[in-house]
Amino acid sequence: MSHTRGTFAALVDAIVPETPEMESRGSEHVPGGLEVGLGEAVIERVNNFVETHGLASLAGDAVPLAPAVAALLDAAAAELLVRRRAEDGLQSPDEPFAAGPFC
Repeated sequence: MSHTRGTFAALVDAIVPETPEMESRGSEHVPGGLEVGLGEAVIERVNNFVETHGLASLAGDAVPLAPAVAALLDAAAAELLVRRRAEDGLQSPDEPFAAGPFC
């Protein structure tokens, strides 16, 4: 998993976690954002946020902003850890997220 994908996956998991305790309300309440593919959808949306025009459009149809946004998210997470004086990271549940401060 790339650093960008790991960072966005950790963000999605933090915002829309899996909720197995909600199963009594129906199985549709259990899956988290990762399970329904929200991480990839967010990356695609961020990458296609700015469309290119003119000569720049020859290189592609959009400016890939996801790596830059991932770096900003990591910087914000690092600042949060410093302010909290935390040593254990943000406790991401999965090994693929171990590449950045979200881990």
